[in-house]
Amino acid sequence: GFRPTAGQQFTVLSSSGLSGSIAEVLGPGRYGVANVGNEVVVTVLNGIGDTNCDGFVTVGDISAFVTALIDPEEYVQDYPNCEIDTADVNADGFVTVGDIGAFVTMLTGS
Repeated sequence: GFRPTAGQQFTVLSSSGLSGSIAEVLGPGRYGVANVGNEVVVTVLNGIGDTNCDGFVTVGDISAFVTALIDPEEYVQDYPNCEIDTADVNADGFVTVGDIGAFVTMLTGS
């Protein structure tokens, strides 16, 4: 399936006249939302698997991933600018041992 990566941008709404704004986007990962002219643009801040929120999915994410898996409260304390759902690598809505295989696949590329 599709896995957004940090820095990707998507126009989710375009109109000749926009009013109001979108406050947040929910889903695995972290997103920024901005009204740009007559468009609403979503920017991926931290994609799925980027559990330390440095913008990349690398072996540096392993410790944060394990913390999210075994101690969600500690994860929130240790990574206050991250969302724990970056560890929901299989995108089922939960951070569980079921995410381990998908996380390893992301890291190894196989």
